[in-house]
Amino acid sequence: MANEITEGLKRALARGEPMGHAKQTFVNAGYSSSEVEQAARMLNSPTQEVALETNEPKGKKPKQIKNKIGTLHPTTNSRSSIKQKVSEYKTKPKVDWVLILMIFIFLILVGVLVAVFFFKPQLVDFFNNLF
Repeated sequence: MANEITEGLKRALARGEPMGHAKQTFVNAGYSSSEVEQAARMLNSPTQEVALETNEPKGKKPKQIKNKIGTLHPTTNSRSSIKQKVSEYKTKPKVDWVLILMIFIFLILVGVLVAVFFFKPQLVDFFNNLF
């Protein structure tokens, strides 16, 4: 799984994304943060063994060389200047006071309707005695 994360980080860096953003993307996708950090450290290590595939006969093992991998700097292009809107989970949703007021008025009206239904004879007598 670390190889999968490392390859994904390489691809993200090749597209010009910052390392922090690429790591956060993997954590948000469900990978453990320790595995992502370990893959990022492997990717940023000064030397890394890279196996070269050659067209040698099957009996021979492929040569391994040590290759220095520098950090990739994003190239300036139109894509890198576009900010992507990302939802923030830490903010509280705003309260819709109009909806709360409408629900409150609805409950009062339902209460009045129930009172009229149960106390209909008493209300008729009360209004007859008034006039």
